[in-house]
Amino acid sequence: MSRTGSYGQSFVMKLLSQDKLDEALDEAERAVTQDPEDPEVVFDRAQVHLALEHWEAGVADVERALELDRTARILDDSELDDALFSALVAWGRQVAESDRPRALTILERYLGLFPKGGHHKDYEEWKRRLGGEQRTSWTRTR
Repeated sequence: MSRTGSYGQSFVMKLLSQDKLDEALDEAERAVTQDPEDPEVVFDRAQVHLALEHWEAGVADVERALELDRTARILDDSELDDALFSALVAWGRQVAESDRPRALTILERYLGLFPKGGHHKDYEEWKRRLGGEQRTSWTRTR
């Protein structure tokens, strides 16, 4: 795996922090090709996909990283939890503009992957928002 920086930050994450998204994705793809069973490189690629708003690919990679990490135990569970929940909310918000039931289905994936996760209260609030029961602003900030 390609690591650089004083705290072991991967090259992918360095590129991502520099907003070099296309380069980061290319590097992440190379890293996953070299070591597809490493949850760190899969999670790095997930974070690039999520930054690019490739929701489906990003969430799939978070799910894969979580699966791989069940035995490796090298990733921070709270970081995976936060990344997945944030991605599902963002994806759900985008979809809810035209398809509220699908948005709720997207959000429900969280409960299956993190039955004891840290965002269950947030989940209930976002379920109401995405379902149209609670008013929300759809303004995107970057």
